[in-house]
Amino acid sequence: KEVLIATMQDNQKYFPVTNEKKELMPLFICVSNIESNNLELIKKGNERVIRPRLSDAVFFWEWDLKYGLKNHRQSLKEVVYQKDLGTLYDKSERLVKTLSLIGEKINLDIDSAKTAAALCLCDLLTKMVSEFPKLQGTMGRYYAKAEGENNDIAIALEELYQPRFAGDKLPKTLPGQCLAISEKIDSLIGIFSIGKAPTGDKDPFALRRSAIGLLRIIIECEIDIDLKDLLSTAASTFSNKNQSLNCINDVYTFLMERLRHYYRDEGFSADVFESVFAINISRPLDFHHRLVAVAEFRKLSEAKSLAAANKRISNLLKKSEEIGSIKIKDDLLVEKSEIKLARRLEDYKKIIAPMIDNHNYKSALTELAGLRKVIDNFFDNVMVICDEPDLKKNRLALLSNLNSLFLETADISKLQD
Repeated sequence: KEVLIATMQDNQKYFPVTNEKKELMPLFICVSNIESNNLELIKKGNERVIRPRLSDAVFFWEWDLKYGLKNHRQSLKEVVYQKDLGTLYDKSERLVKTLSLIGEKINLDIDSAKTAAALCLCDLLTKMVSEFPKLQGTMGRYYAKAEGENNDIAIALEELYQPRFAGDKLPKTLPGQCLAISEKIDSLIGIFSIGKAPTGDKDPFALRRSAIGLLRIIIECEIDIDLKDLLSTAASTFSNKNQSLNCINDVYTFLMERLRHYYRDEGFSADVFESVFAINISRPLDFHHRLVAVAEFRKLSEAKSLAAANKRISNLLKKSEEIGSIKIKDDLLVEKSEIKLARRLEDYKKIIAPMIDNHNYKSALTELAGLRKVIDNFFDNVMVICDEPDLKKNRLALLSNLNSLFLETADISKLQD
């Protein structure tokens, strides 16, 4: 189907016709730029022109099937991917290694994944893809199935290129998702390592699109993987490890900026993003859960007061000298408001801990909203920066513990009115 459509659209600029079930029909629509009294003649002329094109497509298909997809793998050694990054074969070998290492961390059939990585670039050398480049991946799927590869491997060869553009569909299978992640992270590390990162409006290797695609797959397909670990894994597969390992921080920063743009387009406000970004979460899926929780939290009536209190706490801690021990000393709690806050703090630590462990950040923040009144009473009745050094340090330790409890989810002091 895809080959027939490509033949009609790319070679002849014809419109293929499908029925209500989206099945391709033996029809096409063409546009004529002349008026004719004999439309049948125009019809026959266009049919005559497309027949040899379709015959060519049949020839490509049959030749590729006869030659075999696997037989192209060694030929990848002769095709330069990028002069400083080696050949397509080198890239496919890196993908095999990266995918193997990823597979150890998640529930992935490593043998199938390695086979998919080894074959994923082979269809680039087929006659069909040489004629119709946009069918890369698609033809890999057909040829892999024709050679008897299992369905997961065949589908992964096509899903390697997804998403192809903004808003495009994402890979549906886990092997396809992991293969697409591996390819995109390999491109990012490779291009950054040779000093060709995007600058301004220049992005010749479409790394911004790759970055957004990578993040969308991880978040929307719910793959819980650490971005820094992923970058280190990919960087370790390059022959020049010094260059590849040295660019990890730059690629990570680039990806987090793309993540900022992704969430802006999804309708999240900048301050909500900053509240999670501030606590250095490197697992995009975990980042997403926290972001959604903060967006829901700010709708609560307590949010404004708690955000202001956290700003005040943060400023006090920044301006104060070393607190020393962050352990709260009960014998130095003298005011009723600080005694109550300390007790409630210990209670909430026990309540919040299992929620954080289960990534239930929305419930955690909803629970923490219950501290609003006791925190307000503390600031209304207790002088934190007092003249007695021990009391002052103990109160700062109390606030440091409170601040850490909120930071288990996000830095809500970043929220704006």
